[in-house]
Amino acid sequence: MTGELETNHVRLLLADNDADFLAGCGEFLQSHGYRVVLAESVEAARFHLANTHFHIAILDMRLRDNSDDKDFSGIDLAKNSEGAVLTIIQTNYKNWESVREAMATTRSGKAPAFYYVDKKEGPEFLLQQVERAATSLRINWGLRINWHETDLLSLAVSLGAEVNERQALREWSDELLDLLRMTFFEATEVRIEKLLWQHQKRAALFVQIFPDGKPPDAGVLVCGEKTQIGTEAKNFMEFAPRPAILGTVALTATSASSHFAANLYQYGGRNLNRSRPLGEVFLNGPNKVFTSAIETLMEKTLPGWHRHTRLLTTQPLKESYRLRACLPEATLPVVFHNAVRDLAQPATTLGVTLRCESGQLKIRIAGQEYSYPDPTELLQGNDDSRAALVFVSPGRLDGQTIWVDPDAHPLLTDFLCAGPAPVLSHCVELEAAVRFDGMTHADMGLIHEWEKALGCGDFLNVAISEVAVELRKPLRAVRLIRGQAVELLDGDPRPYHLGLLFEAARRLSLPSTALSLTRSELMSRLHLVLGAAVLSGAVSVSGPVEQLDLGIRVDPAVPRRVWVNGVQRDLTRQSHQLLSYLLERTGEVCSPGDVLVHGLGERAYDPADQSQAGRLDQAIHRLRKHLESDPKHPQLLRRDGSGYRLRVRS
Repeated sequence: MTGELETNHVRLLLADNDADFLAGCGEFLQSHGYRVVLAESVEAARFHLANTHFHIAILDMRLRDNSDDKDFSGIDLAKNSEGAVLTIIQTNYKNWESVREAMATTRSGKAPAFYYVDKKEGPEFLLQQVERAATSLRINWGLRINWHETDLLSLAVSLGAEVNERQALREWSDELLDLLRMTFFEATEVRIEKLLWQHQKRAALFVQIFPDGKPPDAGVLVCGEKTQIGTEAKNFMEFAPRPAILGTVALTATSASSHFAANLYQYGGRNLNRSRPLGEVFLNGPNKVFTSAIETLMEKTLPGWHRHTRLLTTQPLKESYRLRACLPEATLPVVFHNAVRDLAQPATTLGVTLRCESGQLKIRIAGQEYSYPDPTELLQGNDDSRAALVFVSPGRLDGQTIWVDPDAHPLLTDFLCAGPAPVLSHCVELEAAVRFDGMTHADMGLIHEWEKALGCGDFLNVAISEVAVELRKPLRAVRLIRGQAVELLDGDPRPYHLGLLFEAARRLSLPSTALSLTRSELMSRLHLVLGAAVLSGAVSVSGPVEQLDLGIRVDPAVPRRVWVNGVQRDLTRQSHQLLSYLLERTGEVCSPGDVLVHGLGERAYDPADQSQAGRLDQAIHRLRKHLESDPKHPQLLRRDGSGYRLRVRS
């Protein structure tokens, strides 16, 4: 412990069924500066422990009946109390059996009582034991806590405190302060810079830490309800890769108070202060930074978690997606119909009509009616015989919980759902973040065209020129993500669309009040309904599905003809010669000199010859125009260090 103990920080629960003793003892402890709450019964004590934050609980052994020598109700209460509270048992009926019950170690490895006090030893002796217990608390009473872009009350509200309940808000705030003092026990100061995200009564904070006698450090502090945070820490410790390289996340501290807990994650020297959420990078940052972050995430960060190991489970794929989306089974029959019901009247203000009829969603936009399958049966049906192929995931991925540092390196911050997940889940969740969360909703007609292009068109080769200008940036992002998913599809895109359907359902299941939605929020909800219907149609295709022809394939029957992701390309003589050389060295880094001499037929390579460098750039550019769906963001022929690397699949 650091800092001088001040008794007015220490909160005591004093429980005794002797009203006179309770009042006198409580007054005595208060006179020494302690903050004391009194309880005259087991029920009152249990209520206070459940709803109030305490450091120490002083419990009478016989809280029910002083005449019953088998009444260990105070000890039983101590056994069931939260581990963060130190318990002192006191009694007038001290005997060997009660001492054994109070001090014996339980299955959790903790004795119910910190100390056992005979009331006959007097209040001064009790005070000594209270001081001893308070001194043993691992709380940094001297910690300086500075708040910048957020504050303590905002944190309490983000974790679920009611703004109108002032007493409860004060209790939560006091407990959260103690949680910070426990987490940063070795520090002299901590700066709470900003709130990164909040979700399911958990919140992530960017913190700057100033340890005593050590250089400053930084990290992400995730805090919230104790059980959830405990589960998060357990999952991280079980599934996370070892922090062997710069930027790999490590869990460096955990702490728990009466009702809350916190996990501190640190990132091996990465610049957290100038990091931004992936969603913001997508909306406002350069395409190059977003592309680099996605590629690093998919090719380096996530493989470190799943270790290239895939397992076939007995769990149906639908059930795996449902659990991943945190959708209660009972919501599946109603989530879509409830959304259509709630949005039907507000949608008319945008000139849109919705209705479910005979297993179809009927939607009229700009005077034209469209019909799509009702997703409800697909969501809840048990006819899916496909078993889920899974690998280890760090948890759910979205635009708020993935942060990107100035080097375009992605930083993961949410590990609650770390563990086995469908192999397509990473790409599905990233596409959902772009497709449903990263859109600026302005025109339902455009949104409809967008969903049709992604759900009904060519999975990989949706032409950017075929969509409206405002949709081209998100389409590039979706194509980038799908390019990372193709090797996991086994030629059939339906499992991918099924995952997106559950992502749309998850968002529709979140609470909203249709009558108070802003125009943008209403457009967003309508987008989810329309997207779910289009995806339902894509998943419901019966019979054999045309398999995706993925990667680069040379046509042996026609000179200089290749197929790229199923699309025919006829190459020039030079591009064919260059591609033939690179195909022989697929996956290898080819130096500029080797490419010029062996791939383009130049006699020699001169690094100082600028015209030669220009010819190489032109040749690479021309070949990329044949191979890449987006030559400015190549997936197949990419620069790698000082050379070029060809991949036959993106």
